[in-house]
Amino acid sequence: MLAVLSDAFYSRRLFGGEHVRAGAAAITEELRGYTERIAAMTAAALSREQVEALARRFEGLGLKILPIEAAHADNGDLAGWRLSCRF
Repeated sequence: MLAVLSDAFYSRRLFGGEHVRAGAAAITEELRGYTERIAAMTAAALSREQVEALARRFEGLGLKILPIEAAHADNGDLAGWRLSCRF
């Protein structure tokens, strides 16, 4: 955070206060977009039980469900589910 403030102070001296305010507004808007995207992804997330219920619905349509697999991010966190089926 200190580096960001230092950079803003330097930029203000170099380019003027309006330049720094415009940059801060752009970063704020970008962060708002990321926050909205994460909120949408969280709202759309399914539990294992919900994925299994979805698999049963597909089975009811005559599809053969392959084993449900957890998909993990590089850091090991659960990122989602892999639901595969065959006709």
